[in-house]
Amino acid sequence: EPDLLAHHFTEGGQPESAVGYWLKAGQAAFRASAMAEAIAHVTRGQAIVEELAQGPVRKELEAGLYTVHGLANKASRGLGHADTVAAFSRAYEVCRDDPASPWLFPVLFSLCHANWSQCQFEQAQVEAEELMRLAGSSEDSAHLLVANFAVGSTHMHAGRMSAALQCFQRIGQLYDPNRHASL
Repeated sequence: EPDLLAHHFTEGGQPESAVGYWLKAGQAAFRASAMAEAIAHVTRGQAIVEELAQGPVRKELEAGLYTVHGLANKASRGLGHADTVAAFSRAYEVCRDDPASPWLFPVLFSLCHANWSQCQFEQAQVEAEELMRLAGSSEDSAHLLVANFAVGSTHMHAGRMSAALQCFQRIGQLYDPNRHASL
């Protein structure tokens, strides 16, 4: 039980282990569709992450906590809810300087999607273009699919139909049902 271990490490004054287990507890609750529980767990981790020394471990844990917080808020309160956007924004602040962070791409897509859904198309376009840059430097074909969807969607809503069509055609070329069915 990660939440029990998180509690014990918190009470035992071992913040790095505690934060890691609060993140694991939040992820487990999220996977079980227990959104309020996921938010509670990651919020406990967020309360003590400040005790960790600045560095890559803290950044990864903090980005993870805020990403899971954003995902759970998105599922329970909606993509446009202020708490959802705030959580994703904080996660992005923490990991934006590390292109190798596993949290960066999903956080950036979530921000792009949130801005797109709130008709903030210019900001969504900026985020979509950054997604494309990240996807272009990775070997992950799923990232390329998602980035083309984001860029194509923002082009479409800005009236740039030819550019949107190129992105959507690229999706058709890249999509492999055996590898990308979960998308």
